[in-house]
Amino acid sequence: MIQPNDPDPAIRHLSADDLYREVIEEARQRSFEEKFAAGFELFERSCEFMRAGIRMQYPDANEDRVEQILKERLALGRRLENGE
Repeated sequence: MIQPNDPDPAIRHLSADDLYREVIEEARQRSFEEKFAAGFELFERSCEFMRAGIRMQYPDANEDRVEQILKERLALGRRLENGE
């Protein structure tokens, strides 16, 4: 008989290594289209976080200025990646 304080039997207790292996295996099974879409979604989410940071840093900036700063930061990131 299940007691009120018993852990949910549906919950598996995984180590960090087990969880990592599971995530990697799921990623390997995705199609190219799914991987591409996930990459795009991650990039868009990163841009939203960057926009939020820009708005905090420049509270008086309008949306056009926020986008301009975002583009400048992305360009800087590309230059740094290329060793320029």
